[in-house]
Amino acid sequence: MTRELKITISGSNMKVSNSLKTYVQEKIGRLTKYYDRIRTAEVELVYQDNKSAEESQRVEVTLNANGTMFRCEEASISMYASIDIAAEKLERQLRRYKEKMLNKGRKGKGKKDALLVEEDDFVPVPENEIVRVKKFAVKPMTPDEATMQMEMLNHSFFVFLNPETEEVNVIYKRGDGNYGLIEPDLV
Repeated sequence: MTRELKITISGSNMKVSNSLKTYVQEKIGRLTKYYDRIRTAEVELVYQDNKSAEESQRVEVTLNANGTMFRCEEASISMYASIDIAAEKLERQLRRYKEKMLNKGRKGKGKKDALLVEEDDFVPVPENEIVRVKKFAVKPMTPDEATMQMEMLNHSFFVFLNPETEEVNVIYKRGDGNYGLIEPDLV
């Protein structure tokens, strides 16, 4: 039984035309061909007047495949081009993820829920005051699974609950291309 992908499309600083909606539905809807467990897609189309013409049309896409999150953000001179580039990047992410899952002997079940952390939410403030609090459910996953989620989200860090230690850990990408793991040591 194949479930239909639910796509939510919104616009920021712009009106989303019917032709853009149809284009997004075709491009993003096609991604289920590469990974059939995708259930929802959130697509935000953003016009940025303060950016150069080459980056004024931005698209942000977040896919949810039974709790496993895939995310992509692209900007270009045309909204249609941004959608194309984002769809291509997500296709590569989905293929890579599916391949890794199959190589590990799994059937792509997406057993662990993902944690979505936006790097842009952490903006330094001169007076060091907290200007935003973000809460999310932390689900157990191994460091390898957390690394895979971080790569799929294209982030430089990822927060997760390590089932071996039963503590919250952070996996991060190091400057040399390797990964680091931060484990708390309560004093």
